Amino acid sequence: MKQIQKINARQMTIFVIFYFIGSTILITPATLAAGGKQDAWISAIIGVIVSLFFVWFYTSIAKLNPEKNFIEYLEIVLGKWVGKFVSMLYILFFILSAAGSVWIIGDFMTTQVMPATPAVVFHIAFTMVVIFGVRWGIEVLARSAEIFFFWFIVLLLFFILFLLADIKVENITPIFENGFHPIVQASLYFISISGVTMFTFLLILPSARNAQSIRKTMMIGTFFGGMVLVVITFLCISVLGPTLTEYNVYPTYALAKKVNLGNFLERIEVIIAGIFMVTIFIKTTLYFYAIMISLAQTFRLKDYRPLVFPVGMWIVILSLVIYPSSVYAENWNSNVWIPFVFTFGFVFPIIVWGIGKWKARKRKEVRN
Repeated sequence: MKQIQKINARQMTIFVIFYFIGSTILITPATLAAGGKQDAWISAIIGVIVSLFFVWFYTSIAKLNPEKNFIEYLEIVLGKWVGKFVSMLYILFFILSAAGSVWIIGDFMTTQVMPATPAVVFHIAFTMVVIFGVRWGIEVLARSAEIFFFWFIVLLLFFILFLLADIKVENITPIFENGFHPIVQASLYFISISGVTMFTFLLILPSARNAQSIRKTMMIGTFFGGMVLVVITFLCISVLGPTLTEYNVYPTYALAKKVNLGNFLERIEVIIAGIFMVTIFIKTTLYFYAIMISLAQTFRLKDYRPLVFPVGMWIVILSLVIYPSSVYAENWNSNVWIPFVFTFGFVFPIIVWGIGKWKARKRKEVRN
């Protein structure tokens, strides 16, 4: 399938920022605090630095054949049948990731906002919005993200400013109390959920108008999104404390409840809920778009749009059973997710990159 829709560098940067933040703005501080304790914000900084390396690596793969997306490139490098098999595995990954994001929406809404409403209502409503976003195409989604981005910045700045007076320095001390190893170990989850999943953009990069500046664009977006997560993690630790942050499923939402300006402005958790809805919507939609592009390329479809609604319904069904409970989800994230995502985000890409470089060198030698 030929991608004809194009997005500019600013829109791509906004996509990267929203995608990198995704659902992590609500859940990552708890995971980092579980390992890094009061040094969780340092784990976030390490995670951002390593994530920048992964972005550099993925853009290196994209530069091997800028006109082709990753699924197309798989068949060029690995051959038709092996390439299609690996493509199917990536489609499975994107489907599971999209279903996981939908599950998070349902769990958040039923545990924090509207506990009397069945989760399936939120799953269907959210997925329908995602379906419309994918059907309209990447250009429309990019323009929508630009509008969202203004309000994202405004709400985020208000949220941070309201909490500055509540920071307790003693909550982040002593630094390095448990050594450096727990900090690095905690950062591994941050990297797995934000940095390593950036390979999704290998399906989107061919839509960029200026392919020459794509590395700079993605680096800027990753750094900005990473700094947002560093600040949010720091605020959770310094205001709530490491223990309360660790034992809250959604510590950032709990953090918003702490805001109290003169008994007049308080309980502004709607701000963080709004930020979360925007970032996870963009991330889930990009997952869904990657599914459609992968299916269209693998099965040589001229148009993916007839498949959008059926695939969306399958994702709703899967989202209802993918995690039987929050405990199961936590166990999956702790024991299965990291090797699972590194297989798709590092092992397969480095094999493809190595074979691609070798074939390019061989072609150059033949021409000479």
